[in-house]
Amino acid sequence: MADFLSTSVSGLSSVQRALDVLSHNISNAYTEGYTRQSVTLATRVPQYTGQGAVGTGTALVDISRAFDQFLGQTLQTALTEQGRLQARSDLLGRVEDALGDDTNNMSTWMMDFFNAAQDLSNNPSDTALRTALLGQAENLVSQAQNLDRRFSDIETSVARQFSQITTEINGYTKELANLNASIRDIRNKFPDQQPNDLLDRRDLILRKLAENVDISTFQDGEGNINVTLGNGDWLVLSDRQNPLVAAPTGTGFKVLVQEKGTTRDITDQLAGGKLGGLVRAKQDVLDPLRAELGRLVFSFASAVNDQHALGEDLDGNAGTYDFFKVSGLPLNTFVGDPKVEPSASGVTMSITNVSELTASDFRLKYVGGQWNLYKVGNDTPLVQGLTGTYAVPGEGITIDASSLPATPGAGDATEILVRPMGGVLSALDVDITDPRAIAAAGVGVGPGDNSNIRAWSNIANSAGQVAGQFSLSGAYANTLVAFGSEARATNVSLEAQDLYVKQTSDRREAVVGVNLDEEAAELVRLQNHYMALSKSVSVADTLFQSLLQAAA
Repeated sequence: MADFLSTSVSGLSSVQRALDVLSHNISNAYTEGYTRQSVTLATRVPQYTGQGAVGTGTALVDISRAFDQFLGQTLQTALTEQGRLQARSDLLGRVEDALGDDTNNMSTWMMDFFNAAQDLSNNPSDTALRTALLGQAENLVSQAQNLDRRFSDIETSVARQFSQITTEINGYTKELANLNASIRDIRNKFPDQQPNDLLDRRDLILRKLAENVDISTFQDGEGNINVTLGNGDWLVLSDRQNPLVAAPTGTGFKVLVQEKGTTRDITDQLAGGKLGGLVRAKQDVLDPLRAELGRLVFSFASAVNDQHALGEDLDGNAGTYDFFKVSGLPLNTFVGDPKVEPSASGVTMSITNVSELTASDFRLKYVGGQWNLYKVGNDTPLVQGLTGTYAVPGEGITIDASSLPATPGAGDATEILVRPMGGVLSALDVDITDPRAIAAAGVGVGPGDNSNIRAWSNIANSAGQVAGQFSLSGAYANTLVAFGSEARATNVSLEAQDLYVKQTSDRREAVVGVNLDEEAAELVRLQNHYMALSKSVSVADTLFQSLLQAAA
């Protein structure tokens, strides 16, 4: 009877543990990242007798969690792409709001300016119409400066978001390092058991990390999950963390990875997740769009100045080139605020050919003992060993790098950013304040002539004003169409990716998640099993007591 009792008690104990695990599943059915756990039961070693092997009951040999590595990795990759598209879509949406609608944008204000010039051509001696033209010029300048402020606000918001995401990433990598240490300690103490809840938590943190930045993971021989960025830089190695640093710059921000007391700039290598999405959207869309609008405004102001210089004002004086100016300087002299970073480098940039002017940015890098010039976004140098003044072919600018040291010292910059159209929107201004100084007449014709001001109205739609081939209105329309296409394509991709993430998550949940209906059915089965075993123990006890009484 002792064997009968022992066999029943072993079953009762095993079912009790199975009920504990079942209760844990039900309790965590809605816990983020939790995966269903199950018990594995096995028969105990039988007792061999002359009559045969007699079973000795059951034993709980393992508590395991549901796990599907393929679905987990697929979801992690999908989340990285979703994070990238979401960050890109959010940024493009803010830019779209800043550009304004059909009644409030740069094109509208330019046309209002040219319409005022057309009105003045009907009566070139009317000082009221001249004042109205100057007013429209001021309105246009105000609109350009307001647009620049909106872009600056967006950049500030992006930099703040960038810092927040970096902080989140560092929090996740620190927790991963701690989880690696805890999981390893438990496995060392209990080699045959798995810390299921800690493993669930680690998988969840990996997914959250993947939403923010593109990562690669691999497991070492000790069971640690080690994490690298897409470019190979370590984030987590066993129980050690390499944090990221969001460092502000004069034109935005950059990302540094810290490792053993040193830092390395990895900004240009980020591509996936929210962090990579923000970096790429700023570099590929926001900065080029801002530069393109700067080029459009610069071309507009230059064309107006060129035409103004060909006429005479109301007092018979020759027209000047500086109807518009940038940072207090005539357009054909020098861009006063080219956004050279760092400005202490002494590098300068001048506009030499407006018709060739592009919206490109440039970067000087000290590589292999010499200064090389690159167009931003291109790893092939435009020129190697730049030492003095260089007219960039087909770009309409000249860069003067003669102030750069042949060999940078400890405190000298080794990388310099040149943004030719930087500051144009914010620094544009009207240089004429006297309405009589508007050169509306042709040279030598007289103050009542309108031939020069009449030519202004043709500037808006004249080909060749921008990049030597586009009209001002056509260039602006092309810019908006290109941006709109990019924004729509991003939103379409995001919608498709959201659906893919949901489908992948649902498939994974169906495999590893807790199904309350199934758990309820299992609860009834285990309850019946437990009651049967309890009855078995009760019978064994009754028989044993009867045996004792008989022996007495």
